[in-house]
Amino acid sequence: CGLIRVDGFPQVSTVKFRDALVMGVGTSTGQVLLYDLRSNRPTRVKDHRYGLPIKKIDFHHLNHDLVASMDARILRLWDKNSVLFISSIVSLVLF
Repeated sequence: CGLIRVDGFPQVSTVKFRDALVMGVGTSTGQVLLYDLRSNRPTRVKDHRYGLPIKKIDFHHLNHDLVASMDARILRLWDKNSVLFISSIVSLVLF
């Protein structure tokens, strides 16, 4: 697991609960952190790589392993276990 370099201290830009134990947190620096609330560290970190604040996080209602995260430029679908991208939708204008 590689370290992600972030300049400055990121702020929380959005929060979404999957269920009573799993929470997704979007940051102002473009990362999505998944937490198991029984732990004080994120279980997964996904970087959008644009440096834009995360606007929204959602979990698929039938497949809870699928995470959707969106900043002003891109909507990404990714697997919460492997952290691999499944698909992306890029906009020519900011969302």
